Amino acid sequence: MKIKRARLDALLFIAIETILALRELFHLTYRAAEGFVCGLVRLMKIEAPIPKFTSLAKQG
Repeated sequence: MKIKRARLDALLFIAIETILALRELFHLTYRAAEGFVCGLVRLMKIEAPIPKFTSLAKQG
């Protein structure tokens, strides 16, 4: 499935906001938050864009 660039940007924005919220909720580092979400995505067996922790640190 091909995702249009605007849609991908929107998905990444939502992903970053969600990861930052989980980071605050569970008092995680950026790298731990990225790993936590990667694990959740893997458990759900879905394909989703997960931003790297460096992108999270820039946004957070």
